[in-house]
Amino acid sequence: MRTTSCALILAAAACAPPTGYYEGFAPLELRSEDLDPETVHPVVGNFVQQEYYLDFRAPAPDELAELRPEGSTPMEQIPWIRRDDVELSVRYRLENRSDAPIRAFVLVDGATEFFDWNPIGFFGMGGGEDANEVPYPSLLGFFPLSLEPGEVREGEFREDDLREAMLDLDVLTRFCGGPFALLYNRSDVDPVGMEEVPEGAVFAGMGMVRMTLGATGPARLDYAIRVRDRSSRLFDANADSLRYDFVPEPFLPAALAGPADAAMDPNGCPTPMEMP
Repeated sequence: MRTTSCALILAAAACAPPTGYYEGFAPLELRSEDLDPETVHPVVGNFVQQEYYLDFRAPAPDELAELRPEGSTPMEQIPWIRRDDVELSVRYRLENRSDAPIRAFVLVDGATEFFDWNPIGFFGMGGGEDANEVPYPSLLGFFPLSLEPGEVREGEFREDDLREAMLDLDVLTRFCGGPFALLYNRSDVDPVGMEEVPEGAVFAGMGMVRMTLGATGPARLDYAIRVRDRSSRLFDANADSLRYDFVPEPFLPAALAGPADAAMDPNGCPTPMEMP
């Protein structure tokens, strides 16, 4: 496994919402020497990840204090980066760089300003295959793509896909939603897993997008993220002085969060745990 992290710098245009495609800083590649049985994931195979932190302007101190009153829990707080204010989509180009068929995965996960969901990265914290740990699914793309030798496949996660993913991300991390119930159902068809969401909740949008390439052989992934900002909250170097420097907590499902007496937050959800 190899992981890289980078910040995506976006300039907000004068008209709203600003729109554009932003290319990945570097393609994600799995080479022959990266195919290590010691780091293989039981579903996606060997993998490599890259993170994009979208560049938002910071709220004023009084704005942030209003959104996050002293003593409040994340469930009670209002996000600065909101699902209804940002539209995302991801286009990709996947290439089999071997002379044999492979099985590959193009996965999308990420973080709100509150919590980070990285199920591919945290597999093994419950004991791994030796303990029959169940792999948790990603927000998007948790299904195999079969590629013939040298085949190139192009695809897209549309805005409606990312809109559903942002809802799932916020509900499963901030509102005690069950990952399997949420991620295997469309909320507009079946709201299972959303029982703890309070009426009138303001859902958080993605502040960071994580792309994962998993494959059983050498492969390359090129991608671009399309962002539409409805709230003019992307950082504008000509108008803004401070960027929103948020640090989301790594989130683990309750089954991996420790023994039955593990710390619980005031809402009854397991507290996020620090990743090793």
